[in-house]
Amino acid sequence: MCGGFDVTRSGWVNSWSGHTTNCYYCCVAYLLNMTTEALFRRSQIMQEDSGTLRDVNLLFAEALSPRDAAKVVSHTFFAPDLEGQIGVFMRSLTFGDAVGFGYTRPDGTGHMVVVSRHDLNGHNIYFDVQNSTMPELFPPEGGDFVQATLFYKSHP
Repeated sequence: MCGGFDVTRSGWVNSWSGHTTNCYYCCVAYLLNMTTEALFRRSQIMQEDSGTLRDVNLLFAEALSPRDAAKVVSHTFFAPDLEGQIGVFMRSLTFGDAVGFGYTRPDGTGHMVVVSRHDLNGHNIYFDVQNSTMPELFPPEGGDFVQATLFYKSHP
């Protein structure tokens, strides 16, 4: 069984170190209800200008207790039916749950946002917590991805 993070904070996660391309770090901080500075102090992992799947998983592992870190799961979806696969997953979440959503564009660049299932019409919305406080309808950038990874919590 899977579930999202219970996010109680709002607004974007401003990077205290001046980074502008550390979306993964901002998303993990947001999902854990902390600032990037608090995430650094807890994890002792410096922010990088970009992050890999391994970097994100390591950040969760270092910021959480071993018991809680074991509950964080990542699952990667691939084209061509990326949107359909993600839609099925998102419908399994409870309204209000939030997950990390990292994606790779056709040109090889990537980004990470927070996706939440909490608008009143049942649509998924996303927040670019590094750059904006405005929610937008999911998927970002029109859904033109070659792969996407969701970061969520497993529940026994």
